[in-house]
Amino acid sequence: MSHAFSVPDEVYTTLETYASRKGKTIEELFQEWVQDLRQQADTMSEEQPARAASENELAAAQAEFFALAGMFTSGVPDLAERHDA
Repeated sequence: MSHAFSVPDEVYTTLETYASRKGKTIEELFQEWVQDLRQQADTMSEEQPARAASENELAAAQAEFFALAGMFTSGVPDLAERHDA
């Protein structure tokens, strides 16, 4: 089964660059992200007590997030200054 998602060209270009840095295709990254989400959902549905993430897991998640941070533009030049407005 195949599905398509539409994203603006700017977002696609950013994803393409990120995937290239990881040595993967956008499709491979997307499949990994979906698999990660499914595993998280499975873990939560097993009704096991929540386990605290280790410092290494947290650091890895933060590194992944910060690798993407700043790669997109909102088009609002003073968004950081007026984020609650």
